[in-house]
Amino acid sequence: MIDFSKLIRELREMAEKLPNWKFLLIWSVLFILSVGYFIGQVRWW
Repeated sequence: MIDFSKLIRELREMAEKLPNWKFLLIWSVLFILSVGYFIGQVRWW
């Protein structure tokens, strides 16, 4: 299982070093991947 609090903390630290558009781009990609993953998991049930 992924430790989400640690992941979010690392992403926040990265985000402080990145410009806003890159930050939003990374988050949108992660969001799409996670949604796609969850849909794939639900489909198998």
